[in-house]
Amino acid sequence: MVKRRVLWTLPAQRDLESIVQYIAEQQPATALNVLNRLQARAVCLVSQTSRGRRVPELRDMGINNHREIIEAPWRLIYRPADKHVYIIAVFDARRDLRGILMERLLQLP
Repeated sequence: MVKRRVLWTLPAQRDLESIVQYIAEQQPATALNVLNRLQARAVCLVSQTSRGRRVPELRDMGINNHREIIEAPWRLIYRPADKHVYIIAVFDARRDLRGILMERLLQLP
């Protein structure tokens, strides 16, 4: 079993911060619980990178190297690499992934 290092990309870190801050405004204890759950889910990828399914919206566009795991109601999108697993995004599963990707592309310089 190959163990990889889990690395959070800057956009994924921002996603996580936004989720936790939003929840903390109303329920600080719940926000900490959510943070711990999402981080724990990511840690499991150290040794189980193929655990998640391929992201359907990306697969439909011919992108097959990204996977996702669910920590309801959130989706953690990640990309396994040789020695690392990159967490690419964290977002509410009820949102449209294509819309999120478009927003991010429009923010690029």
